[in-house]
Amino acid sequence: MSSILLAPISLLFTVSPIALAQTATLHPSAQPEDPKIRAQAVRLLELAVQASTPTSVTNVQLVTRFHLNNPGPGEVSDGEHIVTVGSWWKLRRNEWNYGSTHLILVRNGDLRQRITPEAPLPPIAEVIDNTTPIDLVEFDRTDLIRSIERGPQESLCISFDSIAGDRQQAGLICVDREKHWLMSKKIGDALTVNSRFVPFNGAFMPAHVEHYVGNMLQ
Repeated sequence: MSSILLAPISLLFTVSPIALAQTATLHPSAQPEDPKIRAQAVRLLELAVQASTPTSVTNVQLVTRFHLNNPGPGEVSDGEHIVTVGSWWKLRRNEWNYGSTHLILVRNGDLRQRITPEAPLPPIAEVIDNTTPIDLVEFDRTDLIRSIERGPQESLCISFDSIAGDRQQAGLICVDREKHWLMSKKIGDALTVNSRFVPFNGAFMPAHVEHYVGNMLQ
């Protein structure tokens, strides 16, 4: 399973290679796929990418406010991450406000400069980067598509196994049947739920994102 990360650190709305093959795939410990089911699953994710890809991401600002249900020792519960994109996507300003941490990082292409003194980012920073504004996914040769079934809230849910070497994880991705929003993604014990979709430059983005690990809201 490959990620299409539409992360606030870059606001880069691109799509990496999706579904290297829509043909049946045979894994050593599994039955062969139904090529029709795989093709349908690939198409669902393609529609989700289209629904979440804006026509432009220049001269915009993304503000992510977050709340931790179980902050660690010395951590606070609430903070925010502000990304301002300039005339092109590689020109951007990232600002973190989290407890005593105030960090500003300006990027111009591959060049980076910290405006504030050096400060460590809290662990939540990685979660924010991996889930907002939306984390889209794609299937590759190692993913085994099991089925597509009706899910909650008028969604279609793709059941699959993600296989990497000897490691195998069950996954479930749910896409809105009509609007094609990516409503949820579960791989192993990690679950991301998107809701409150709002229009943005020809696309729709979730205004609310929840991240769970082992059924515990993070």
